[in-house]
Amino acid sequence: MVRFRRTLESVPVWKRREVKILLLITAVAAAAYLSVLLLESQNVTTLAGAAFLPIHTTLEIFTIAVSFSIFSVRWSARKYAKDAQSLFIGSAFLSVGLLHIAHTLSYQGMPSLVEPDANRPIYFWIAARLTFATTLAVASFLSSSHPSRLIRPKPILAFFLIFSVVLMALFTWFIDLFPPLIVLGEGLTGLKVALEYVIIGILLAAVLKYWSLMTKTRYLALAFLMAAMVLAIFEESIFTLYKSVYDLMNLAGHVFGFASFSFVFLALFEVSVVRPYERLASEERRLTKALGDLSKKKRETDEAIARAQTYMDFLSHDMVNIITPVKSYAEMISGDERVSPKIVKYSMGIVNQIDHASSSIVRMRKLSEIARDLAAGHASSLDLGDAFRSGKTLLEQRNPKRKLNLVLESPARVPISFAGAGNIEDVIVEILDLGARHSIHDAVTVVARISEIEDRMKTPFWHVQMDFSKVYVPESLDLSTIDVFDAAERMRRGVFSDASFLASVLQLLGGELQAERLVGAESTGTLRIVMQIPKPPVPVPPSGHETDHSLASGNNADRVA
Repeated sequence: MVRFRRTLESVPVWKRREVKILLLITAVAAAAYLSVLLLESQNVTTLAGAAFLPIHTTLEIFTIAVSFSIFSVRWSARKYAKDAQSLFIGSAFLSVGLLHIAHTLSYQGMPSLVEPDANRPIYFWIAARLTFATTLAVASFLSSSHPSRLIRPKPILAFFLIFSVVLMALFTWFIDLFPPLIVLGEGLTGLKVALEYVIIGILLAAVLKYWSLMTKTRYLALAFLMAAMVLAIFEESIFTLYKSVYDLMNLAGHVFGFASFSFVFLALFEVSVVRPYERLASEERRLTKALGDLSKKKRETDEAIARAQTYMDFLSHDMVNIITPVKSYAEMISGDERVSPKIVKYSMGIVNQIDHASSSIVRMRKLSEIARDLAAGHASSLDLGDAFRSGKTLLEQRNPKRKLNLVLESPARVPISFAGAGNIEDVIVEILDLGARHSIHDAVTVVARISEIEDRMKTPFWHVQMDFSKVYVPESLDLSTIDVFDAAERMRRGVFSDASFLASVLQLLGGELQAERLVGAESTGTLRIVMQIPKPPVPVPPSGHETDHSLASGNNADRVA
């Protein structure tokens, strides 16, 4: 119930709000106590039972309601507040409430199912007050933030239920076995007074413990709980003085009890309502600030990306402007018949290297654009089957002499949708072109199989396997796609070679690209290229492609001639 979370400020103890509230309540309680003693000295002591019982019952009902409220709130929150303190206090107050019910129903003058006895309600009272005082004292030593192996929900609840039932049975049917606590016409016995002082001693010890805790925290619920115990001390002190179960001292003690449980209720309200809403409001403010900071960072990131993209555009433009005249001069030299074959060879090498550099610049811009799209979160969607068919058509338009026979084995629809997904179609076109360029014939046959797989984290992917038949497979081709950012390999072959560039694109998009020679090294055979592409969690419609349903007919192999 009680949690000690706040950080101390550098404020003297007597100037803190909690201490001021506690001292004020203590002063008012002391003044009321002195007034009761003064009234008792005037011998105005006895009320009629008809006047006393309704007041007594009303006060006890409030005490019972507060006790059951503490139990219900703490027990209902046991899945979330698993600390030992909450479980112990909640279960113990169920016992306090049950014993107060027994005290109220057995009070002298109330209807009774057993033979009336003036000592029975007093024993119930002593049991309830001892349980109340002991609970608060023990709870001050329990953790308010961690569970305990000794205090579990069901066992501790069962203990206090059995404890209550046993006491109620003993005091109801075996009251004669216990020594009297009051003698009618004479007053309280020494045992009754001694028990009240035991309760006062336990409460004083608990007050001292909670005071040491309150000096280390800024927690208002502690002040309310200590105020409840201070009032309970005055209450028990008054219960050592009355002579009749109907006199004013007895009634005054119950009024102090009502005030004591009022502050117990305030402590419960502070812990169960005020503090959670304060934490909720604090978290809301923190999240609002974090969202504001995140939005600011996003704007700054977008601006930085835009500036970087602009810089990349200018840089690539300037680089192309620098190398283009060099390429033109090299081409002019290589075409001059007066130049020796050796110079022509060197000039053509320069032209090829400049072409490679130009291609690398374009690819750098492409990677930069993909990174920008990913950062902006601009999602796009397409169907992989449509992407293959469009790629086939595009390649045949580029080179009419080349015939691409595409065999597509895939589900009816193969949707993808994520930031940068539109670049997958470009990757597919480049892979088809890569395989076609290594073919030993003008007619190229590629079998593309698309299936769904999951990785170790149960993330769905489209597994795309492309087999190119009768192609010349250089030994370095598969090496160029194993690790596109390996430093040693990058120095040897350049990261922007065809296959490694495509692998870089897929890696940025959350996928993977691999190549494999199926027969011998440096030989004519089959080249297998495998892509893994992120799959959307739900199907999305293809973007802009018209699907030929005669070619996309479920899992059957579709030949695109």
